[in-house]
Amino acid sequence: MTNILIVEDNAVLRGLLLEWLSTELPECRVHEAASGEEALQRACAVPISLAVMDIGLPGMSGIDAARLLIARHPRLRIVILSIHEEERYQQEAGAAGVAAYVPKRKLQEQLLPAVRELLAAIKHAPISADKVN
Repeated sequence: MTNILIVEDNAVLRGLLLEWLSTELPECRVHEAASGEEALQRACAVPISLAVMDIGLPGMSGIDAARLLIARHPRLRIVILSIHEEERYQQEAGAAGVAAYVPKRKLQEQLLPAVRELLAAIKHAPISADKVN
């Protein structure tokens, strides 16, 4: 089973995302975390394939958390959600290794297609010995 991690400090939005992705992707198990630190702990406890992460988290930012997660789990793919649409945020996320960047105002149109595309890529990616989580 593929594991997805939602990292969002807003409990209402996190719950809605969990319900939506669980319904749309029944082949996946969806987990949740409220901070970057909690995301790092969850990713050590459960083999996460994809994370949907808010950029504005308490403590470390979503981009900093993404950087650490990718360093520890190179096969992990991350989608950043953000209210910030400025190019500099997208560039910073890309430099951290983030696979997709979705503005929160376009969440309903763009998140599910981005997640499905990344899950398909993960499913078809060859496993090499140096990239094993």
